[in-house]
Amino acid sequence: MAPFLINICGSAINAIVNNSLLDYGGDDAIASVVVFNRYVTVFIFVVIGICQGMQPIVGYNYGSGRYQRLFKTFWLAAASGVVITSLGSIIGALNPRAIAAMFMQDESQIECAVNCIRITTISFWMVGFQVVSTNFFQALGMAGKAMFLSLSRQIIFMTTAVYPATFLRSRRRVELLPHQRRAGHDSDRDNARRTDSKDKAGIPS
Repeated sequence: MAPFLINICGSAINAIVNNSLLDYGGDDAIASVVVFNRYVTVFIFVVIGICQGMQPIVGYNYGSGRYQRLFKTFWLAAASGVVITSLGSIIGALNPRAIAAMFMQDESQIECAVNCIRITTISFWMVGFQVVSTNFFQALGMAGKAMFLSLSRQIIFMTTAVYPATFLRSRRRVELLPHQRRAGHDSDRDNARRTDSKDKAGIPS
């Protein structure tokens, strides 16, 4: 039941994020997030491999009551996961253009992907600890805690960040709209004056 709910919630969050990206960033923003997801998947798979090696050791020590070895295994796996995701954050922050160029050719899309990778890799280093913690509780048979930790990143943190950000962005666009209209009217008025001056002077436009 827990993996089913996690997949359902993950699909719902992806739909919300993609709609927001399409409204405020267009196709380039969606393509940039796809590039980021492909990049970080490499490091996530390494962390998942660490978790798969941790789970039988944690489960055995939990069942036999060897809690010291249990927590030692957990902290070793958590530290390894954080090192892996931190490495991904550092590489993404230092060389985002090379990462984007592996998946894109259009320069405007690459520029958008560079900004996306630089911003999103700021907090990616913490994902390693979250993934290890989720698998730790799952190995102990605590499905409720594992599901809460897995969904907290997608529902609690991501959703609460997406909606305020889109609201502020839309509010900023509404505030800029009168200024843009005024600037457009001023530009039209200047063009009309130039045309009248050329007509009076007999200069063909």
